[in-house]
Amino acid sequence: MSILNFLRLPFKVSKQYFFIKIFQVLFDGFYPLLEVYAFTNLVSQILKLNLSGNKNHALIAIILFFMVLFLKYFIDILISRISLNPIKKINLYLEKRIIKKNLALEYYYIEDSDLYDKLNLAQKEIFNDFIQKHNKICSIFRVLFQLISISIMIYMSIGIRTLIILCAIACVYFISNYNGKKSYIQKKDDAILDRKCDYYSDVLCNAEFGQERMLYNYSKKLNEIYLEMNKKLIKHEKIVKLKNTFRMESSSFLTLLILIYFLIELSVQVKLGIVSMGFLIAIIKQLSNFLNIIRWELFSILQIKSELSNYLKDFDELENFTEVKNGNIEIDDIKLIEIKNLSFTYPNSNKMTLNNINYKFEKGKSYALVGENGCGKTTLVKLLLALYNDFRGDILINNIPLTNISNESKSNCFAVVFQDYGKYYLTLIENIKLGNFDVNNIDLEDAIKLFSLEDLPKFLILRKGDENSVNISEGQWQNIALARNYISKAGFVIFDEPTASLSPSQESKIYTFLKEIVKDKTAIFISHRLGICPIVDEVLVLNKGKILESGSHNSLIKKDKLYAKMYKSQKELYV
Repeated sequence: MSILNFLRLPFKVSKQYFFIKIFQVLFDGFYPLLEVYAFTNLVSQILKLNLSGNKNHALIAIILFFMVLFLKYFIDILISRISLNPIKKINLYLEKRIIKKNLALEYYYIEDSDLYDKLNLAQKEIFNDFIQKHNKICSIFRVLFQLISISIMIYMSIGIRTLIILCAIACVYFISNYNGKKSYIQKKDDAILDRKCDYYSDVLCNAEFGQERMLYNYSKKLNEIYLEMNKKLIKHEKIVKLKNTFRMESSSFLTLLILIYFLIELSVQVKLGIVSMGFLIAIIKQLSNFLNIIRWELFSILQIKSELSNYLKDFDELENFTEVKNGNIEIDDIKLIEIKNLSFTYPNSNKMTLNNINYKFEKGKSYALVGENGCGKTTLVKLLLALYNDFRGDILINNIPLTNISNESKSNCFAVVFQDYGKYYLTLIENIKLGNFDVNNIDLEDAIKLFSLEDLPKFLILRKGDENSVNISEGQWQNIALARNYISKAGFVIFDEPTASLSPSQESKIYTFLKEIVKDKTAIFISHRLGICPIVDEVLVLNKGKILESGSHNSLIKKDKLYAKMYKSQKELYV
């Protein structure tokens, strides 16, 4: 996105805002011309008052001058009022745009910290306070029109020498551009540190962490780390700002010399009778204001423009991030998933996570994926769910390539409870209905009873906090995640380490319960513990990215290989 496209963006959303900005820029740009002539007339009439004694002309001049001042005040108020709705519309459009992009991104962008920082910077520096930045950039045109109007007035008095003003503008332009690049580099370098500070602030302030803050008494130490990181951020920013200020002040000396020069030149014109004393006073006032605008406001505008140019390059990169591809084939049920020669390596990694996997998942059967941590169990499921698509080999659903099936169909056919399931600060009802917004009240109540959630308040926010919220246990959060899965009505359900935090005896009960409620569905249970294996139809043993063994629990025990050894080592836990 170029600066020009950045400027045009709000005008695509609201034509009303376009005409408001055009009028505002033109009015603010040429207003100094109006004020100079009103003030010149006022001073001239007051000076003539001693000669002619006619008070009416002086009174009219005073009224006209104050009418000009009031007009400026009135226009500013009017524009701020009529801009409110268009600004809200633009902000809503921008929010929708960034959310839409986030939702469309390939899953691996979420897991990549560098790409996350880039996404975070783009949102923080471009879309936050968008209107404020946009107004700043638009101010370039206002300053340009002010330059034209003031130059016309001075040119009428001293001619071509008026072009000296351009020296000050050129100096400010190059220095502010350089400063903007330095500010961008500092913020980009400190992006990770800034994100850490935000997280530490959440840990120190949010009620979610309150219990462990008191238990472990880590607040003091964590606060020291947080303050130290903030000091680093402030120090880095301070160094850049000090250098920027020094360079800026060097241009201020030039603008001061230019003001002195014009003061001398115009004084000579007054002495020669070419211009009036009123014009001299008015033009020096406007010139002083304008040179201050060049020194401070234009400097700030151009620095923001320089920073923004770099952020917009990052945003262009973000816009080019790969989006999830949507197939065009609709399915309403999964009868068979066939995996052929499937291999996968995570982005920015040389280690193969899955290596030449071949297997079939048949409708109505239950499966257990077991193996040590890091063997590829969860990765295989992520590929089945199309969270990653850059794999080698084939994944066929009902003999259709996975990538050809629509995202909506995949979403309707699969339901998953990941080990790190979401804990949403919503009501109980809202939390569960995330699994299926169309669920009827009867099925919703069944899910609440089935997963022992009937004692929880249904319309209070689930979190630690005020009287309008309620704190719940880890087990209750897990039951809510399972309830979400249950109401989804998907025919293919997946449970990723659903009992990792439970004891082996509790685990067996939960697995028996889950196996019962998904008896008419295809189910995959992922676990490094083997309590589920005796009650499923098929067990897949993964080791270093390969399927080492597969078959029923009894058949694998008889083979007396890796699975048998693993089960025997854990068997006493389930007795």
